[in-house]
Amino acid sequence: MPKNISNTEEISIILNDINLTAPVGGNKINIYCEDARAVSFLRYVLTDALSVNLDLFMTFIDINLG
Repeated sequence: MPKNISNTEEISIILNDINLTAPVGGNKINIYCEDARAVSFLRYVLTDALSVNLDLFMTFIDINLG
């Protein structure tokens, strides 16, 4: 059945279903980084390599270990 899409999260879920990359159990993986710059760098590298919306699968946490 067709579904109305009301936000970007719903479109991301549909695109991931089309690409056969569904989140497992709906739980996100916590990714711990030493600072905000490391978070930005890792997001850039993973987005380029995986070509998926990382916010559906991962939570990036800055633990400020400068």
